[in-house]
Amino acid sequence: MNFLEIRDALRGISFKTTRKDAEGEFEAVVIKEEAGRLCEKLEKFFGAPAWPAEKKLLPLITQAIEEYGGIMQGQTLYFWHNETESIFAMLWPWSDGRHITVKLIRSAGEA
Repeated sequence: MNFLEIRDALRGISFKTTRKDAEGEFEAVVIKEEAGRLCEKLEKFFGAPAWPAEKKLLPLITQAIEEYGGIMQGQTLYFWHNETESIFAMLWPWSDGRHITVKLIRSAGEA
């Protein structure tokens, strides 16, 4: 899996605001109507979300996402890792019910 491939695939999404677009980290805000398209694109790379889930997240996932705010009820997490890196996407709905912050992150090193 490649961070840049995922980031390039998201270019077709109509983001309301792009907050950060740097090597290994992308953060933007999308309106709820675009969320379905966003999730479709993410699932092509990650498969089904790691969260929400019926079971607790694996410690390696919790550790990898901790410095980015972790994940809570009502939020969505897509996650992939190998021996050298982790790539994950976090979707955080706003309390207004209309906006969603998406963070796409590549984390080098073991998760």
